[in-house]
Amino acid sequence: MLQFVPRNARPACAYLPGCSPRHLASSETLVVARRTLILCCVTFAAPAEGKSTVPTTHIEIEAAQRKWANAILDIGQTYREGGDYRAKAIRMIDALYAFHTNSGQVLFKPTKAAIKAFRSTPQAALSYFVGSDEDFPEDKGFALEPWVAVRFENAGFLLENDLAVAMGNYFFARPDGSEVKAEFSFGYVQDDEGALHICLHHSSLPFGSQICTGMSENSQK
Repeated sequence: MLQFVPRNARPACAYLPGCSPRHLASSETLVVARRTLILCCVTFAAPAEGKSTVPTTHIEIEAAQRKWANAILDIGQTYREGGDYRAKAIRMIDALYAFHTNSGQVLFKPTKAAIKAFRSTPQAALSYFVGSDEDFPEDKGFALEPWVAVRFENAGFLLENDLAVAMGNYFFARPDGSEVKAEFSFGYVQDDEGALHICLHHSSLPFGSQICTGMSENSQK
């Protein structure tokens, strides 16, 4: 009798009491019992060592979104307190975006970037968030706005192994209680430890929206 099981399935052999994962090896395992030669387990090829193949979940995406929102608020708070907000923005980009992952590619399209609409380098992304870069004179610093809250409303997810995409609306609250609404698509890839990093960030104002006219000159989304 033959039993075929994945290597990581932790099987209990139906034909041989006491067979456990410790009997599994990188090749076929033969166990002799009651004078009968039994092929207890056959292993399958394992994923490449160090690379996660576990699909991303919507819970992980929502956690990544909270990290992004908290980072934006933290940068702005540090700016208002006279701290090193630029250093915090650099750490945020390093930690949350995929510039330093295996692919190193990020597709970043801010809403209010017209002269240089696409930001594919850490420098370009940093300018968008904190401004003060002569190569990007239109940037005033989105994260420097006095936002008091950021919330996401996801319309849906695409979850494919180590690549995931979320789409929906996000809202940036001002101190007076008003909100700026924008539409987003965020794509995420996993690093070798399974942590999520943003590989796609596209944001736009709703079609026909008048919100843009009510935003301050420093606003970038």
